[in-house]
Amino acid sequence: MGIGSGQEADLWDRSTLSASLKSKDVKLYYHMHKKINSGLASDAVILSPNVEIIRDKKENLLKESVIVSVLSCAAPVFTKKFDDNGVGHYYQHESVGCYYLLSNLESVQRYGDYSDKQLLNILFLINYHMLPMGWGDEKRSEKWERTFGQEKYRLILDFHVCDKAR
Repeated sequence: MGIGSGQEADLWDRSTLSASLKSKDVKLYYHMHKKINSGLASDAVILSPNVEIIRDKKENLLKESVIVSVLSCAAPVFTKKFDDNGVGHYYQHESVGCYYLLSNLESVQRYGDYSDKQLLNILFLINYHMLPMGWGDEKRSEKWERTFGQEKYRLILDFHVCDKAR
């Protein structure tokens, strides 16, 4: 399966994600998405629970593996814009992704027994995962720590480290 070059591709070689993305249903998802001729793309998401990450970004085996759940969704085409160098960027994809997941919560709950707090944390991470990219200085970082509170601030920073590692 040609997985591309995004975060899924990064996890593909470092985890057990490939096992869940090789199913017939998942192939249908990717095929369907490629056929959609609309700016919205598909609002379907793939939930891969219990993915075991066994290697770091340099392909070294981890001392202890990490178990995560992975949500895969196609970036909405209408959010894609090209910069002066011809590089595509998905502006505001995080807001659209959060909305997609929010509108599909029943499907997510079918595949995992998530508490309300876990679901809210997932939505929080999707919606705000780009925010640390623009913090730049300690003053802005402290502002967001006051805004989110220590727990959510730590959560977004930890997620940011993973997001940047790809």
